[in-house]
Amino acid sequence: MFGFVYLWYDLRKNKFYVGSHWGTTTDGYLCSSTWMKRAYKRRPEDFKRRILSIHDDRSELLDEELRVLKMIKDEELGVRYYNLAKHSGHWHSTNLKCIKTKLKASWTEERKQKDSV
Repeated sequence: MFGFVYLWYDLRKNKFYVGSHWGTTTDGYLCSSTWMKRAYKRRPEDFKRRILSIHDDRSELLDEELRVLKMIKDEELGVRYYNLAKHSGHWHSTNLKCIKTKLKASWTEERKQKDSV
């Protein structure tokens, strides 16, 4: 299994979209942006996709997506790019472990308080 970082270009609107996907380049995945998906659905002939990089490690994939996203100027978000923010829409496995640990600790503390009442 592998993933890739991609760049969509809207020829008519002169807009871009940067994203990543864990899967093949031919599996039909478009993007996670509702805004761009609507535009693509109306006029798919106006869009071109370029694969920027391919990765066999999810963490490297997400790091590369974030690296590319950080190159976008803040004032270009939502204007020249369909991207509205400069963050990956996915979770790093290390972040997920951290969140699970925090949730478990929170739940445990909440449970202790309920049991003591």
